[in-house]
Amino acid sequence: MHITWRSYGIMVVIVVLGIAAQWLPGWTGAAWRALAASLLVVILLEAQWVRRRAIECIRELPGRLFLGRPQPVILQLNNHGSERLRVNVAQPLPTGFNGDQAILEYDLAPGANAQRAVMLVPSALGTYSWTPLYLRVRGCFGLAWWQRRVAVPTVSEVVPDALTDTEHRVATTAVGDLRSRTAGVGVDFLGLRPYVRGDLPRSVDWKATARTGQLNVRIFAQEQRLELLVLLDCSRRSALAAGSLSRLHQYVNVAARLAERAQSHGDPVGLLVFADRVLDRLPPATGPAALVRLRAALTKARPLATESNLLQAALSVRRMLGNRALIVLFTDLDVEEYGGQGLEALKLLTPKHLPLVASVYDEELEAQRTAPARNWRDPFDMLAALELERAVASNQARARRLGAKVVRARPLDLDRAVLEAYGGVRQQRLV
Repeated sequence: MHITWRSYGIMVVIVVLGIAAQWLPGWTGAAWRALAASLLVVILLEAQWVRRRAIECIRELPGRLFLGRPQPVILQLNNHGSERLRVNVAQPLPTGFNGDQAILEYDLAPGANAQRAVMLVPSALGTYSWTPLYLRVRGCFGLAWWQRRVAVPTVSEVVPDALTDTEHRVATTAVGDLRSRTAGVGVDFLGLRPYVRGDLPRSVDWKATARTGQLNVRIFAQEQRLELLVLLDCSRRSALAAGSLSRLHQYVNVAARLAERAQSHGDPVGLLVFADRVLDRLPPATGPAALVRLRAALTKARPLATESNLLQAALSVRRMLGNRALIVLFTDLDVEEYGGQGLEALKLLTPKHLPLVASVYDEELEAQRTAPARNWRDPFDMLAALELERAVASNQARARRLGAKVVRARPLDLDRAVLEAYGGVRQQRLV
């Protein structure tokens, strides 16, 4: 119970009358006692009145929420009684969610309902049970707010992000499947051309040759498929914050959307999750079932309190893949170990495969490099940030010299940068 200002005003009057009773004999002594007793009785009646009010609470939100994507939670209150109600609602968010936890105010007419929305952002993968709602109902006489705890059973699953419908249409219509003109057996017959040295004998169209008197070969449109393997680093540094999510969850979102984009082109996609050892692996495959398995594996990814072993991951890739593939490695470039172990891992992957190293740009590091000095420690922090940035730039240059592609972007830009790099590799037919 929370006393309203109206009750406080009445209490002030009771106190004043009580003080006056000490100095003025007569009616004032009985007045403050009668007023205090009346206030207590009315509050008890109000408590009974609130207890009998029928308030229905409904929480509306999807059963599956996308990691890092803002989502409204709609709270609806239904007044099934015949009196007007004023209700305040508090919605505690489960662990793993960020959002607005402001008090929602409802003014419900008899038999009416009202809705309010709370914006939330899922910040961790997993399945969550929502906590009950906490209501404060104003009494009929306006003397107090009465608390009520209402259980609204709700279970939500947070899954990696996915492409929107618009992005799906762009991926399937604007880009399309890459095709090359080849002589021989293919998918779609395009026409004929004169024979040139090096064409396979089986590609010769003998009927056309007999008609024209010169050798002609059949031309087909052959579909180009790009095999793709995602490497996800789940070492201890993946738990560091990167924007509103952790680095691992940023990588999981980008990997899920990249896999969906590749599947829309018909490209086989696989996954290898690692830390100090290989945690999970899925060989490249196509089709809806393969995408479901990959997203389920990404949903289970959790950071471990261990260091990253890139060499072991690279050796596993060599055993998994027989053909040339695009290897998308989600890891951190701003670590000392990457300059040695990471580059050795890239040497194992190149030149047979094309590695693409994707990393989150540390915005706090940039702030330290550019912030003005305000105390004696700031210059040392700035020099440390400059030295680390120099090491990262060196790692990037050495990785590119080995034949790898490097994408390093801010958390909000990493998804677009990786998808553009994948599209560039596909259009240039580098794999």
